Amino acid sequence: MCGVVAVLAPFASPSYRFDLLTRLLQESTIRGADATGVAFTHPETGKLVVVKDGESATTFTKTPEFRALEGILPPVVIGHTRASSRGWNKNPQGVGNPFNNQNNHPFFSQATGLAIVHNGLVEDDPWRRTVGKPNGILNSFDGGTDSELFLRMIETVQTRFQKSHNLSMLQVLDNVAFNVAGQYVVLVVSEHAPNKVWMMRHSKDDRPLALAYLPNESVVVMASTRDILEEALKEREYFLDFFWRDVLPDDVCINTLGDDFAAEITLLQDDPFFKFTSLPITAADDNYSYHTKFLEEKRKAETETDEEDVEIVSNEDDAETVIVD
Repeated sequence: MCGVVAVLAPFASPSYRFDLLTRLLQESTIRGADATGVAFTHPETGKLVVVKDGESATTFTKTPEFRALEGILPPVVIGHTRASSRGWNKNPQGVGNPFNNQNNHPFFSQATGLAIVHNGLVEDDPWRRTVGKPNGILNSFDGGTDSELFLRMIETVQTRFQKSHNLSMLQVLDNVAFNVAGQYVVLVVSEHAPNKVWMMRHSKDDRPLALAYLPNESVVVMASTRDILEEALKEREYFLDFFWRDVLPDDVCINTLGDDFAAEITLLQDDPFFKFTSLPITAADDNYSYHTKFLEEKRKAETETDEEDVEIVSNEDDAETVIVD
């Protein structure tokens, strides 16, 4: 169990964004205290920035590296608090070791300008064995955790099919979901579209994604649960300069992303300042295996003539799904 967060605040000051991000990360420690990280596009250089370390959010948010972000945070930022898995504490060299920063979120690529955070558990081993092979994953994995599969799969689908099939990022995520077995909530940012954030969910109730909208401030924030959002958004109200209570802003609206959906939020220049677009995704079954699917497609190809190596399947909303095995 991990925590994912995001801040979309196009008209707020960098210090407001920084304070809100800090509170979201600290409140998300309840879902993961082994590592913390954030990702965004630098507002001046236009390049991806990732800051992460194997520390709890309580410690991480006090480090000089994180404090240095206070004056430069752009309107879109994503973050993560990690609960390590795979028994790394029993094996310091294990793949989940948070002291190896390549195992921590956000996962990113300077070559593609992408960064992702993930909460959940997915089957990555079969795909790792396809790196560099025909119709397999294009780029090698840096770390040993399963979450990195989403970054490598997005890169692969984009490189092979996005231009040739004119796929939007939502359709790219649909294709990724079709090929990844497990449970997940994923957030994605790209330096090539700094005014957007994408999200995807295929999960049971213990991996929700809550979104809050504050219309008076033109702010959208995300966290893994409603409780985390509410705690991060509470303001302290004082009475008689002695008594106080924590209250939510009067205008806050909270919702959750539905299961088996991908969504995109785009920052706009005019009211309502946010455009929300969603797409149903076709997620792989939990018992999906790359090798099983590969053999099924091979048998199908042997019984049909003139069939392409890549099969394109349309979902009910005409979003193309590309099988990359």
